Amino acid sequence: MKRISFLLILGIFALLLVGGYTGYIFWQKGNVEKDLGRLEAQVNDLNEAKAQYEHKNLLEAIAAKEMVDSLDMDIIKWSEIITEIRKTLPKDSRDRSIVEITSYSGSGDNQISMNVKTMPESDEPYMDVAGLIETFDDSEKFKENFVPSISSGLDEDGNEVLSFLLSTIYFDPSEILVKSDFSAQDDEGTVLR
Repeated sequence: MKRISFLLILGIFALLLVGGYTGYIFWQKGNVEKDLGRLEAQVNDLNEAKAQYEHKNLLEAIAAKEMVDSLDMDIIKWSEIITEIRKTLPKDSRDRSIVEITSYSGSGDNQISMNVKTMPESDEPYMDVAGLIETFDDSEKFKENFVPSISSGLDEDGNEVLSFLLSTIYFDPSEILVKSDFSAQDDEGTVLR
């Protein structure tokens, strides 16, 4: 009988040992699953935060692109305006400009002021001023041309030279048509008439 009780005790001990180890494994598995669930929730939160951040960055990039595009449409290309002014200046019979522009100033709404003087070799400097105003009046790219006053002076050789301010507004009909077509669209891109 002593043998049976020893084997019984040994069996019970082995059963308790296997049961305890199994319980420990299930407890560890439960902890690992809880940790895994927490980590998956954190990964999901991070992925959602990343998606929101990317969406925010995308919206900011789109807004910046739209801003740059609108600035490109509204930018005044002064070099083109000055080129247009120089093309508009009247010439004499030897294809020389009858006036000299000494300085330019302009504003964001295409208003331009030019300090101008006649050439010293001109026989009729007042007619040169009139010719300049007429040429700008005839141009479709300049409007509201105005000379408020004219100053007369003499150069070193005693020739009369007139100095004056010419105010004008640069007006390019092709740019206006592009802008008005662009702004005359509804949200779906349909051109409104």
